[in-house]
Amino acid sequence: MANPEKEIIKSINKNNTKLTVADASSITGLGIEESKSVLEILFEKYRCNLKVTENGDLIYDFGSKLFLRTKKTFKERMAEIKAYLGGLLMIVFKILITVVLLIYFVIFTVILILIIIAASSKNDSDSDSSSRRSGSGSSFGNFMITQMFFSELRSIFYWQTITGNTVYSKDRYGYRHKVYQPRSTVMSKNKKSKVASVYDFVFGPPRVEIHPLENEKEAVSYITQNKGVITTNELMGLASWRKPEAENFFSKLLLNFDGEGKISENGTLFGDFYTLIRKAGSQKNFPITWYWDEYEPEYEITGNSAGTNAAIIFFALFNLVGGLLFLSTVISPEAASGILYNVNNSDNFLVQSILGTLFSNPQQFAFVLGWFPAFFFSSFLAYPLFRSFIIKKKNGKIHLENIRKRLLKEIYLSNSDKLNLEELTSLANARGENEEKLNKEEVQKMMDDLIYDLEGEMIVDDQAQILYDFSRFKIDLREIESLRKNRRPDNSLGDTMIESNNE
Repeated sequence: MANPEKEIIKSINKNNTKLTVADASSITGLGIEESKSVLEILFEKYRCNLKVTENGDLIYDFGSKLFLRTKKTFKERMAEIKAYLGGLLMIVFKILITVVLLIYFVIFTVILILIIIAASSKNDSDSDSSSRRSGSGSSFGNFMITQMFFSELRSIFYWQTITGNTVYSKDRYGYRHKVYQPRSTVMSKNKKSKVASVYDFVFGPPRVEIHPLENEKEAVSYITQNKGVITTNELMGLASWRKPEAENFFSKLLLNFDGEGKISENGTLFGDFYTLIRKAGSQKNFPITWYWDEYEPEYEITGNSAGTNAAIIFFALFNLVGGLLFLSTVISPEAASGILYNVNNSDNFLVQSILGTLFSNPQQFAFVLGWFPAFFFSSFLAYPLFRSFIIKKKNGKIHLENIRKRLLKEIYLSNSDKLNLEELTSLANARGENEEKLNKEEVQKMMDDLIYDLEGEMIVDDQAQILYDFSRFKIDLREIESLRKNRRPDNSLGDTMIESNNE
């Protein structure tokens, strides 16, 4: 006996990936209702988007090829692996960076102090009091270095430098966005810790992470507050999706939340989620934030003040120069001999034991005190510069996306189906008083993208002005509002008839 599912799958594999119920009926020979049931089964098994034509026909679009919903794509698997390894390596790198920065600063500072003491001891070799002062200075210097080292050592291992709380900030264009509140230090309650500043200097400040199911929570909340129905156009307004992404998410909602795709009399595709409005409790709805009411923040290179960056650069340069100078004693024996001459004329125990060991045979310490710090701290200083070029490109895209949000808001909220370029620009600038003023060239460039997503059309009116026609899009919005107005869903659960007893 023929299997209708296999017959349709065979047809899809032959590149017939877009099907109506009539197509399925022709392939299988089944009736309309039976063919619809088969398509719904395949819809649940495979990734598929629902689409509606201008004549009100429902299309099941299975993409370029069949792909099981439960199976992850190679790109998705790689993204998960990358996220896991990236998070793990970030923790290791953060701890390593600050430890190395501090330890090498202490090492090279001690070496520098001992070299100064050695030189001073030679010059004052005839004066016992001068020798005592040198020894006293050495002890004091060692004490201060030790204090500084241990005071910072504990904070190094606070790799999580944010509190998790968010506050609002504005970028240079006036766009309001969320940022993390940094973990403060004991002495400076309202300032970012020094360790966090070092992390941010290299990797940039952390960006606010969105909960992985936030879009689902927001969509469910919107559905329950709007009589159990939603459209793809509304999903585009709730999240930052383009049309294909919104269609894919719409399909996931239907599958995961027991929804049913329906077409209104005027050809509007909407999801009916009757199950979601039937609640036993009075749980608080998840807060709804429209896509255009929350701007995306720009990437920052360090997020530190100029003074903090200068201090970090000083530390890194100090270590870099220390490594290069030590390498000079490896490459040039004369340089090491000059230091040893002063060491041999010093009666300071630390000078003779430490510097004597290091510079009598500097080759054996070449990697630890020369090549490694030279490479590490040159990379430390170069990486933020490298990131700045990437960030500039990313921020350009973010800026355009924030402009897109402003225009999308005006199109959604406008009472008119048609807007000319000048009207759209004026509306956006009038509403965003504290935001950048847009010009017509920027708006026109962005509208080339929005036209496709909102199923609009660009025309030229009698006055030779560019006019954007969003009639189809606005009809869908009005249609779903009309459906809600006339909808009387029964969300009463009724009396409890059967109850289990776990005693």
